[in-house]
Amino acid sequence: MKTNAAENTPMNTQKNTSDQSLEIQAAESKVAEAERQNAFASKALNLSLLAYVIITAILAATTFWSSRTAERLKAAEKLLNDLQKEKIKADAERQTKLETERVRQEAASELALKTEEVRGEAGARIEQARGEAESKILDARTEAAQRIGKIQKEVAQQQARAAMAELKLLETRKRIEWRSFKGLAFLEALKNGAKGKAQVVYKRDDEEAYVLASRIYIGLREAKWDAAEPIPGKENPDSPWPFALREAGAIGSNSPVLGIVASSNELADRENVQGNPVASLIRAFEIAGPATPSAVSVSEVPVPEGTIKIVVGGRL
Repeated sequence: MKTNAAENTPMNTQKNTSDQSLEIQAAESKVAEAERQNAFASKALNLSLLAYVIITAILAATTFWSSRTAERLKAAEKLLNDLQKEKIKADAERQTKLETERVRQEAASELALKTEEVRGEAGARIEQARGEAESKILDARTEAAQRIGKIQKEVAQQQARAAMAELKLLETRKRIEWRSFKGLAFLEALKNGAKGKAQVVYKRDDEEAYVLASRIYIGLREAKWDAAEPIPGKENPDSPWPFALREAGAIGSNSPVLGIVASSNELADRENVQGNPVASLIRAFEIAGPATPSAVSVSEVPVPEGTIKIVVGGRL
């Protein structure tokens, strides 16, 4: 029985050594698997060039996988160290301390080298991907700024064209819109002032001038003025003077051209609305619009004695 026990002792030792070797191989397989996973995580970084948002997500994922890989490497290293310690203890009776230290140092050195290689490669790829991502982001920003500048320029041009079109529209409206005239206000002003005799003349072939002259005439008649129906004035295309001044006989006067001219051989005392028909008429125009007429009083005015000639010219 003692002989059998002695024979079994080496067999048990060999069995334990074999089991530990298998565990070491399993640990090394785990290390290799961790290294393959780390290589897969590094390759995943190459896909981060699609867009800035995707790049950021992939970088975050790569960082996560790198962290997981580092943790697995640490776990595998710890497991390998533990197994190596067990192996060293099991072989302490068969091997010298120098051989045990050499094996441990070689394993640690190889593990450190592999770890540094993996970390260096992963770090280089991360930096490369980060640099490429930053370059693409800069290009995208530059392109966006150029597009924004182009759009702003186009908007400014469109705004300028719109402003020009609006200005032309206002000018067109001024040319085609009829002058405003408050008929009731004109009538009330005439009723409250001095009455007189008036002659209304309008520019020939000008519908707007004819309508305005007719409204002035109606107001005069309703206010009990002595007024005849409007008549067209005489055209003189060779004359450099506006129709209203020429027809009113006010050529050479300093009166402004407002499209309506009231001429008389009597001076207009603007403050004497109750006693001066010219002042009464001008006051009525001021109240009713469209503009205060030019009041002309010169010796050569071809107007009958005691008559106020109201000349309605075209729109200015």
